[in-house]
Formats: sequence, structure tokens, C-alpha cells
Amino acid sequence: MQVVGPYSITIEIARPVNAVFAYMDNFAYDHEWRAQVLGVRKTSPGPTAPGTMYMESRRIFGRHIEAPAVMHAYEQDRLMRFGRPAGALRPQVTYTLEPTSTGGTRLHFDFRVEVHAFPPLFVPLAWLLVQVIGRVTRPDVARLKRRLETA
Repeated sequence: MQVVGPYSITIEIARPVNAVFAYMDNFAYDHEWRAQVLGVRKTSPGPTAPGTMYMESRRIFGRHIEAPAVMHAYEQDRLMRFGRPAGALRPQVTYTLEPTSTGGTRLHFDFRVEVHAFPPLFVPLAWLLVQVIGRVTRPDVARLKRRLETA
């Protein structure tokens, strides 16, 4: 396996960590701040934990695509890491939250792609994917900040 990335963004949100985490942890809100996401639904029973499965519906290049996602790491009010559970290219996203000295939240976004098949072909595609996701994520994270700070 080869990893391409990361593309990272860090922002500060003038809301406490528990409020930011609660909003982000409720995937029903994803379509409100992630422009290409049409919806996310949990497909496995029980509380959110590593191994929890989701189905993500999004519009990419004008096409409606549904793809599974799995929560790889989950720490209440601190960390969510999830990504694609299978395939040649497996995008992985990590959100890390930490309190600021003013009572707000510092949110770190990290995106990378794991290449699990034929690197000479898929590494350039993974690099392109990292760049495209980086471009669309910056306004998404800004939209998240606006939503939370005006709530």
C-alpha cells in the first residue's frame, strides 16, 4: 500500500469542542456544509464506534454516486477518522478537534488516499483526487465554521 497526501486544513471555530463534535458527529447535517454530499446514512446498528458503517451519497462531476464508508477511529469530542473500506483507491478523512484558550475549537482536517493496487497507474489518480478534494474542502470547512458560529 502507498499513501498519497495529506491535504490538511486547520481552522478555529468560536464554539466549544463538544458543540462542534456533536454537529459533525450527526451525519444528517453533512449535506448542510459539505457541498457535494447529498446525504449520509448509518447502515450498521449501535452507537458510533470504530467499524460503524455508513452509505454516503454525493454528486461528483455531475453524477450521483453512492459509496460505503467505515469509521476507523472515534474518540468522543476529539477524533473521527473514516474512509472507504475497499477498492484500489481508498480516501481517508480525519477530523481532530482540540479546545482553544478562548473556549473555541481548533479543527484539523486531514485527507489522504491509500493506493491498494497497481501504484504506477493509481498513484497519479490518487494525487489528482487529493488536489480536487482539497479545493472543494476549503469552502466546505468555511461553511461549517459559519453554520456553527451563527447557530
